[in-house]
Amino acid sequence: MSKSLGVNIIKLVFSKFASQIVTLVTAPIITRLFSPNDFGIYQIFVSVVGILLAMVCLKYELSIPLGKNKNDAVASFTLSLFLAFIFSLLLLALVPIVKEHVARWYKLPELENFIWLVPIAVFLFGVKNIMSYWASRESKFGTIAISDFAYTSSSILITLIWGLVIGASTIGMLFGYLAGLALGIITFLIFLVRRLATDIRDSNIKFAHIWSVAKLHRKFPIFSTWSSLLNTISVQLPPIIFGLYFPINVVGYYSLGQRIVAIPMILIGTAIGQVFFPSGAKRYNETGDISEIVSSVFKRLAQIGISPIFILILLGPILFRTIFGQEWVEAGVYAQILAVWSLFSFVYSPLSLVFSIFNRQNIEFFTNIFIISGRTTILLIGSNFLSPRMTLIIFVVFSVLAVVFLIAWMLKLSKVSIFWTSKIMMKYIILSCILIVPIKLTASFLGDMGVLLASISAMIIYVIILSVFEPELRRLVFNCFSKSKRLKNPL
Repeated sequence: MSKSLGVNIIKLVFSKFASQIVTLVTAPIITRLFSPNDFGIYQIFVSVVGILLAMVCLKYELSIPLGKNKNDAVASFTLSLFLAFIFSLLLLALVPIVKEHVARWYKLPELENFIWLVPIAVFLFGVKNIMSYWASRESKFGTIAISDFAYTSSSILITLIWGLVIGASTIGMLFGYLAGLALGIITFLIFLVRRLATDIRDSNIKFAHIWSVAKLHRKFPIFSTWSSLLNTISVQLPPIIFGLYFPINVVGYYSLGQRIVAIPMILIGTAIGQVFFPSGAKRYNETGDISEIVSSVFKRLAQIGISPIFILILLGPILFRTIFGQEWVEAGVYAQILAVWSLFSFVYSPLSLVFSIFNRQNIEFFTNIFIISGRTTILLIGSNFLSPRMTLIIFVVFSVLAVVFLIAWMLKLSKVSIFWTSKIMMKYIILSCILIVPIKLTASFLGDMGVLLASISAMIIYVIILSVFEPELRRLVFNCFSKSKRLKNPL
């Protein structure tokens, strides 16, 4: 992995690490202020926004880093922003038609009012994504890091303040979510607006150029949009379907479990994906071969992500009871189940952009059609005849098999050895088991707080082992700290 690529990844990881520290510190308070029902309604809202977000720009925002010159990038930026605005207006026009039906389906009258906020959330998130891809093209990864921190931390803190001052309610969680998005966009504007305005003015983009860029990258709306939509729907299906067939507190348990399981992806996977995509696209344009960069990124994902996910797999319920309270033990069971799927998704998701780099979006699209069909069938049958736990277990088993298939296809396309990647995965899985299984076996003697402290100790030992036996990773961290220190002390 090149020095610049590693430093950029670590910049984003540090930002997300700081955000997740805020999340973890405030989570025990928030879970004691807000009920599983509040979390359940909030999760349904976020799931709907996430599904719609897959279509907001028809995935043209992905074409911004692919532009061969500034004019192409500005054309892609303008096109993406225009599509986000039009799509959000269409959603706003649909709200009066669908709001009563949705509230009736879920037997939650309050949803009727919250649905008005969906178009606003979709537009804000769309703009934030557009700005993020522009910043990645300009290698402004520090700006992305600051914006992500502003979004995540402000959302949490505003929600917390609302719960403490005004009173815990779903509207407080939604207000924090929207305010965080707005602050994330404002942060981008503070750092990028002057340069961006200059680039747009100098480019003097005409409609003909925007249309030519739209045609050049037509596979994004034809394949990537629908592939992303199908993939997002399949991921967001559990809370949406659970809300229709089970009590809303079940969705709340799923929401907290999924949120904690997703921390490694939010913390590391998204950051690596943001850096990998423009770097991989550039390498492909120059050499036509990205096997080296894919191998390096895969190894880093395995090194950093496997151990914390394994802690949740083995110790989920105990940790949830200790940190969030007795009311959330069931959420710990859900996290335990979901962590198995997260382990493979963590490795695949950042590297899934390989299909876009090779202009093979159709592979992911047709595969996702099969995946969403299977997941939907499992959830509908399970929700009608099985318990939430058993339904989730079958859903996760199917999802793991699907992700493994996509990983294998992605590695073949990148010309990376499947045997080598399997050895890398097993190496860090075994190391994680050596550190964590003894904690599981002695949990009854350690007590809840002892298990928590032992888990933290296991993670510290794991980091020490990596720093000793992986000098390249240690150098990347040192280089990042050195660069940050020079920026703070330029003289």
